Amino acid sequence: MARLNRTQIRRRRNKEAVVALSAFITSALAVFHLYFFITSTTQRSCPHLSPNPNFYQT
Repeated sequence: MARLNRTQIRRRRNKEAVVALSAFITSALAVFHLYFFITSTTQRSCPHLSPNPNFYQT
């Protein structure tokens, strides 16, 4: 197999860097999606009660 010249080595390294960066971004997004999914499903919402206007009068 022939040796790679400098241009081919640089292109290969750039491609490897892009693949590594995209893998990192994809995994970070997966973690954020998982976090938001867990927080949205486990939060307990308190019931929204309308204020009683006659509370202080009684």
